Amino acid sequence: MMKGLVPAGAIVVDVLSKDNYEHWSALVQNYLLAQGLWDVVEATAEPPVPEEADKFIAWRKKTAAALYAIQISSGPDAFSVIKGISSANIAWDILAQTFKPQRWRSVQSANSSNNPDENNELRPFFAAVKIGDWEETNKILREKPNAIRARSSTGETALHIATKLGHEHMVEELVGHEHMTAEDLEIQHFGWTALHLAARLSLKMVKCMVEKNRNLLGVVEESHGLTPILFAAKNDLWDIVHYLYPLTPIEDLMPENGPYGAGLVCFCFYAKQFDIAWALLQRYPRLAITKGPTGESPIFVLADIPSVFPSGTPLKFWQRWIYDC
Repeated sequence: MMKGLVPAGAIVVDVLSKDNYEHWSALVQNYLLAQGLWDVVEATAEPPVPEEADKFIAWRKKTAAALYAIQISSGPDAFSVIKGISSANIAWDILAQTFKPQRWRSVQSANSSNNPDENNELRPFFAAVKIGDWEETNKILREKPNAIRARSSTGETALHIATKLGHEHMVEELVGHEHMTAEDLEIQHFGWTALHLAARLSLKMVKCMVEKNRNLLGVVEESHGLTPILFAAKNDLWDIVHYLYPLTPIEDLMPENGPYGAGLVCFCFYAKQFDIAWALLQRYPRLAITKGPTGESPIFVLADIPSVFPSGTPLKFWQRWIYDC
């Protein structure tokens, strides 16, 4: 797909490239708003649970339609970074991280000041990572071991790229590679560690990173104000949440140490995952009235979900306790 050539039914004049993000995003956002699809991209509300069959099916159709609109409006470079993504919200965020003009300028400036030839020399390396070819990736790493922490033209490391594309085997190999240090896992791409990305996608990727560096659990992605466990909860990945919860330092979730404990309780309430929420509230009752990263407190969220307390059903002890706060 070449710039200026768009498929039938496309919603933009020019597909997304590194030169037109602001114009492209405005057009696509307006289209999604007009079609009633922007809410699933913006993800301002939690998706319905599968048990609510009609609502869940309707939501799934909307997110698929939004993702399709984003995909057919993307150029080849843009599509290559989201082709493995099944969430419209995540795809939109990744494109913003990658193609916003100020990001391109700052990345290119940083790269040119460090090593003007690095991107050209390592282009085959990053290409192999993108398609999930570990054999070729490893071959290049044997010749150029520092490539494992080098940045691509978009400012990402190989681990960032492999993670966001969902290449689980590639991620495991990179994390376990002899030249990958624990500190390398802390490298950020505009505030995102690879674990922040993995926490929205795959338990297998999360496990291999956390086993190598538990310090990642407390890193906050500043644009959203979320830690890895909160990203997992926000995206309804409860296998990841239950894996990360006992490993996350409990002091990070204390109300006096920030909004993260309250945020986790809020996400638990939205998803009706009460085990972790109750454990935290028992330990730190003040979390009930502490605001999370989204500005909501657990008590506010709970009051906004009437289905939690069916009419006529006697309240359990913990439910009475919350009402008495």
